[in-house]
Amino acid sequence: MLAPRCLRVVAVVLFAQGCGAFQAREVDGIDDMSELLTAAGFPQFATPTFLGQLYDTLGYSTVADLALIYEDALGSSDEFEELGIRQEDALTIQRAAKVQLVARRIEQLWLDDGAKAVPDDRTADSLAKQLYAAGYEEPESLRWIEHKEALQLGLTESEWRSLTRLPPPPPPRERDEL
Repeated sequence: MLAPRCLRVVAVVLFAQGCGAFQAREVDGIDDMSELLTAAGFPQFATPTFLGQLYDTLGYSTVADLALIYEDALGSSDEFEELGIRQEDALTIQRAAKVQLVARRIEQLWLDDGAKAVPDDRTADSLAKQLYAAGYEEPESLRWIEHKEALQLGLTESEWRSLTRLPPPPPPRERDEL
């Protein structure tokens, strides 16, 4: 009688660990990925089923992972073909992910440093699109923006100072090699 009871306890523990891992993925970016894919024009890739396949096939679980999707598509086209993601789609998704990461950096700047002290009609997303178009495709690259260019792109003096002072963000989480 003791053995079946122990097996049930082990099964419950393993199930709870699996649920915990899934919840960690949810918190870590599955919802953000879904929103990004929908906004980028790919609602067919934003479903829980597809995101599960994306995780199972490529290990993607965050927007930072999507910022690498085009390079990954060039290197492993069979997996992307299996998922139904064309290289052109991967490039569009990657651009949207990079803009979102830059926008998050701008939002972090505004929240942490209070660099946006005066309300205005700029959004982090619109500013990130301008910065991306100017060649600042990665949040880390914002540290190196020149003063004159920053002002021309719509950053304020205090935003520029805060950007160039900020330490680089932590690197994206390493994905396990499949």
